[in-house]
Amino acid sequence: APIQSSGPAFIKFAQWASTRTDIFPTVLCAHLSALHSRAETHPAERSIDQVRAAFGPDLTEGGQLTIDPEPVGSGCIAQVHRGT
Repeated sequence: APIQSSGPAFIKFAQWASTRTDIFPTVLCAHLSALHSRAETHPAERSIDQVRAAFGPDLTEGGQLTIDPEPVGSGCIAQVHRGT
């Protein structure tokens, strides 16, 4: 969790480090490899706020777009939600 809370640049570095068993201990690489597939999700409202900031509030509040609050996937840089 400390690496994940440090921000995307540190997570990306740790993801890279997890592939370098020639440089880092195997145990450390195995631990860091979880960052490839187990990114923590953030609240859906955060993603919806980003959509509103980019496209205006009318898009989501006017019923033109509905965003499913359950994420399809999450990474250290982005989170994906279904929208209709």
